[in-house]
Amino acid sequence: MATEVKAIVKKEFNYQIPIAEVEKAGISTTGAQIENELVPLANEFKTYRIEKKLWKVKFSKISYEILDDEKIYRIPFSDDASIVSEPEIFYGK
Repeated sequence: MATEVKAIVKKEFNYQIPIAEVEKAGISTTGAQIENELVPLANEFKTYRIEKKLWKVKFSKISYEILDDEKIYRIPFSDDASIVSEPEIFYGK
C-alpha cells in the first residue's frame, strides 16, 4: 500500500520549483546601498508566474482579525472585496 501511495504522490505532485541565486540584494553587510538583483528577478518570476498560470487571484488586501480564543486569523481579499480563501490561523494556539 505504501508503494501505491508513493506512486500517486509522485504523479500528483510532479512539478517544477523555480529557484534562483541572488548575490546582491540591494544592501551590503554594512548597510550601504548596492546593486539589487532582486528587481530583475521579480520581473522574471512575474513573467514565469503568468505563463504557468500561478496565483490567478491577486490579494488586494489582507485583514487580520481576532475571531476566537485570542487566535489571530489572516483573511485575504481580492480586488472585488470578496474573501479569497478561508481564514487561516496566523498566530495563536
